[in-house]
Amino acid sequence: MKNPKLINLKKTKSINGELVFFEKSKKINIDFKRVFTIFCNKGSIRGKHAHKKCFQFLVCLSGSIDVTCELKNKKRFVFTLNSNDQGLLVYPMTWCTQKYKKNNSILLVACNELYSEKDYIRDYRDFSKI
Repeated sequence: MKNPKLINLKKTKSINGELVFFEKSKKINIDFKRVFTIFCNKGSIRGKHAHKKCFQFLVCLSGSIDVTCELKNKKRFVFTLNSNDQGLLVYPMTWCTQKYKKNNSILLVACNELYSEKDYIRDYRDFSKI
């Protein structure tokens, strides 16, 4: 059981703009297989599930999002993602909820697994029992 962790992303600036990126590394040791984005407005709540095997890497591309992570031992973490140069690594068996704090917030999620409904734990009581 590992704690979720914030990771600063690489950023380069030039007169033409800014480039922020992440790739597999010692800090982010994930073979990415799936990437998706979520667009939400202020007050929206998403997530409310855990994954059995899937690692996720979350980056707020725009807006502000509070991410609450809970481990099996009931240890809780709250992170505010509001910058595209920082990502949150979420390990399997972490109950995760996202609350969108601004309109037009965009969350990018990169996963090490393809989509499989069997990997999801969608009932908190089931999560607590495992």
